Amino acid sequence: MSKKRCLFLVEGATDRQRFSVLQGLFDKSNLVIIPFQTDILTKKSYASRYKTNISEVLNKEKIYDFDDFDEIVQIIDTDGCFLSDNLIQTDRSVTSIKYTTTSIICENPEPLKQQRENKRNNISSILKSGKIKLYYVSTNAEHAFDGIQNPQNRKKPDLALKMYAKYSKNLGALIIKLKEISPDVETFEESWSFIMKDNNSLQAYSNIIFWLLENAEFMKEEYKALLV
Repeated sequence: MSKKRCLFLVEGATDRQRFSVLQGLFDKSNLVIIPFQTDILTKKSYASRYKTNISEVLNKEKIYDFDDFDEIVQIIDTDGCFLSDNLIQTDRSVTSIKYTTTSIICENPEPLKQQRENKRNNISSILKSGKIKLYYVSTNAEHAFDGIQNPQNRKKPDLALKMYAKYSKNLGALIIKLKEISPDVETFEESWSFIMKDNNSLQAYSNIIFWLLENAEFMKEEYKALLV
């Protein structure tokens, strides 16, 4: 079987722990997971500076270079970024952003609106260029996999470890879970069209299954049939 080294970029350390379970589906050296330690898509210039930003993160790891990888994949939280600004509610009593399946509640909507616009623009540019393969979890990983839309920061590491412990011993169940939380569409492109509609970016979905389908030939033989 041919080899393919893929760089998986995620937001934070708990995402790295959570998604490292995917390495069990492949030769471990084929999949490298690195966290940005921030939501880089809220930065206005990311789509035009992605190679510089990614190289900076890799330099901190002191192991890999940008050109070491055959494919760059980025997993993002949608954070309801495609929701109409009219559905952002102001509540001066909240200390952090709160998500529901129909609205976003925050203390000051204006900075959030700018970040959302940056994120939408970056997503659009990246999808159009195809230089990075972009996949999502919505509203966030805890929502998609654990059913918890507003997890406390102190609980995120434990949730990530529990997911790893659960699925690392049963990778078939992981594939089933990824199918369950995928939108009911046929293609990667349709999965993005779906999440951009209405309030779908606040629902518990992920399109990561389409990455597995695209890379099925590189998976361990015992898991390939489970994708069908």
